[in-house]
Amino acid sequence: MEKVGKLVVSIGLDTTELEGQISSLQTLLDSALKDIPDHLISTFFSNLPAVLNDIVLADSSSAPGARLDVIHRVRLGAKYERFTAAIRAREFDSDSF
Repeated sequence: MEKVGKLVVSIGLDTTELEGQISSLQTLLDSALKDIPDHLISTFFSNLPAVLNDIVLADSSSAPGARLDVIHRVRLGAKYERFTAAIRAREFDSDSF
């Protein structure tokens, strides 16, 4: 088989939704942490790295751009959803996270 040429593909990440989720989380934590005991604050912060490391590809398909550029959207996954739901429901025990 003869080599004809090179194919150059660029892959990028669209972090718009991820940035919005982090901003929402910050606002949620700012309001939630005012009314809870200190020992629960440490529970929040011990779970935060796992929440922020749970980055997944969004459900939509990747969007091809010009010149074989592929852009994938990323967002925080299920850990973020469980964490924020527990805060909104004011379920502050560690089993909720």
